[in-house]
Amino acid sequence: MANTHQHDIRGLLILSSLTYLWVGLHFVNQQLRIVGELPACVFRRLTGIPCGGCGMTTASILLLKGEIVAAFQTNPLGPLALMAATGIFVGALHDRIKHTNGFARWVEDFNKCLKQPRLYISLIFLALAHWAWHIYSYLY
Repeated sequence: MANTHQHDIRGLLILSSLTYLWVGLHFVNQQLRIVGELPACVFRRLTGIPCGGCGMTTASILLLKGEIVAAFQTNPLGPLALMAATGIFVGALHDRIKHTNGFARWVEDFNKCLKQPRLYISLIFLALAHWAWHIYSYLY
């Protein structure tokens, strides 16, 4: 039963990573001008304040175009999410091809770490700090 669960997790990780990567490559392939053509954030439309995720798609597109500094300046979470999706895809695919469970075990260990109060409180603090920085950079 645990083996079936690990295969389900790997399949889900591969599918979600491929989806994220496909969306990024699709935008790059369409040769979008970054400003004005991407869908606006609903939170920003309602409040006038950018959410912590505003600019992630733009940042990911900039990273895929090779504009690394501009990508991190736009929103550091975008490139980090893209790199995480790529790492998840490669790790899950490696497990699938080699018939190993190394990456799946790492994911389980990582999930256990995330359940520690110090870590998730720190992550919440970092997310709020990122949002505050995002709002500050938008206003000034």
